[in-house]
Amino acid sequence: MNPTRKFNTGTKVCFAVFAALLLIMFGAMAVSARTTVTHQAAGVTLPAGAVLYDNTFTPVELTDGGVVRLGADGQYTLGVEGGVSLPLGAHTMAYTGGGAVIFGGGYQVDVNGQVTSVTDGEELAGDTPSLYKLADRRYLITYDEITDTEGTFTAENYLYIVMDMVGNARMYSSNLSLKTTQPTTLVAGDLTFDIANELLTVTGQTIDMARVIGSTNTYDSGIYKTIEEEQTPDSIDLTIRGGDGGDGGTGGTGGTGGTGGTGGVGGTGGAGGTGGVGGAGGTGGTGGSGGAGGDGGVGEDQEVVQIVTLKSAQALSSNIIKVDYYFVDPFGTLGMVYLELHKASDLKNLGITVQDLYDSDTDKADAVDNYWANFNAAFRTSVSTYDSSYVFNNGITPATEYYVVLAHVAEDEMGSMERTLDDYYRLVTPQLQNRLAIDYVNTGAVGVTLLMDSLEGEPSRLEMTLNGAGGSPQVITRELTADDLKKASSGGVLVELPIKEDQLAAFKATQVLEVKLLDVNDAEMMTARCINNFYTTQP
Repeated sequence: MNPTRKFNTGTKVCFAVFAALLLIMFGAMAVSARTTVTHQAAGVTLPAGAVLYDNTFTPVELTDGGVVRLGADGQYTLGVEGGVSLPLGAHTMAYTGGGAVIFGGGYQVDVNGQVTSVTDGEELAGDTPSLYKLADRRYLITYDEITDTEGTFTAENYLYIVMDMVGNARMYSSNLSLKTTQPTTLVAGDLTFDIANELLTVTGQTIDMARVIGSTNTYDSGIYKTIEEEQTPDSIDLTIRGGDGGDGGTGGTGGTGGTGGTGGVGGTGGAGGTGGVGGAGGTGGTGGSGGAGGDGGVGEDQEVVQIVTLKSAQALSSNIIKVDYYFVDPFGTLGMVYLELHKASDLKNLGITVQDLYDSDTDKADAVDNYWANFNAAFRTSVSTYDSSYVFNNGITPATEYYVVLAHVAEDEMGSMERTLDDYYRLVTPQLQNRLAIDYVNTGAVGVTLLMDSLEGEPSRLEMTLNGAGGSPQVITRELTADDLKKASSGGVLVELPIKEDQLAAFKATQVLEVKLLDVNDAEMMTARCINNFYTTQP
């Protein structure tokens, strides 16, 4: 880790009295009252849209919700619709949209220094900043905005922190996933947490969190250390560059040549003697040598930040996956950056992991080569810094587990092309769904939701028939546009069937409203019915 950032070793000292108070509070304080996620006898139910972290710290978004269960071995698993079961490990957390949920227990310290224990299934509100220690080198911070002291990144609502044994940390939130490669201090309101040293500062006092539960962290600020535990590659790389060398000095000016000698004086009387020949002019001095060029200036440390991260990945329907990403590469040194999809079952059948695909030293090279030789080109797209999202909608299957990967390909020092895994996300697509439902009824319109993952036939229009109320039945038709059909197949569309003034009597005479989806051949594809609350006339 970069040793240039200094820390005051005095902040590492925790007063014995305060430590004793902490131990007393851990054993005596009651669990705070909080909103609780729905419990079932067989586990804890999480709602659709919740994000949960598995035993490899990969975020998994629950499209249809799921149930977390504790096994006899002390390990948690997630069960979702379709029978897919994911291992979560002995300690993990989820975010429901309303708060964080801890699995595996732990302790909370808030900004007042109050300490409470937490249990499975509690939904932890983030309106005030709190730090949770879940296990050895495992932390959670909840607050609406969490940032580092350098202002490099900002997390929203929560930050899940997983440390390696030398003080580096992988950090996850709803809007980021990155790894620290230098000592990092976090700020959440009035709470400050020095990750590498595991020091929490609240109410003017510093708490050594390594003493809570215990720690195998071996970070030493005086020694440069590297990441030892296997994790995904760095999402932030810092490059130090020196300033340019100074220009050479200007050469000196040549000396002035000497003045020529004076001719001799002529003889006296008679024929005067011939005057002597003037002496030769002196030789000009040699020009001075140019001064030596100045030494290159010592540039100030310049942090060139490269950020490569997935912000989110979600299944919009059983056959559409939307990915939001973010990366910064000011000098273009990353090469080509790609978004890729990998079907988990394909990897499992070959006995490899998603990490193996990007590991040049893997002992499963033959299986990896076989995988890439048969890779589906529709599951890869190149991305640029000018975009921030992409939608995969070709070849996606329902109730299937996928890895969404952000990676780059560049030449290594030997000139060979090398793949690098930057970030990845795991999700499960929902079961196949087709739905026609009446959402609302008023005297001006009937609102209908249409969802189409896969339908046999070509949908054309919606049709609703109203009783005559003494006259002929009236048919209300709503033609479906190309935009309607596109939205219906990518998450659903709300369509209104308007009730005009001259149709109100017939509308109120209809006890059961019935809306049909018809194809281009007038064949009925789906039907939705509901009781009409505005029914006032017997037919």
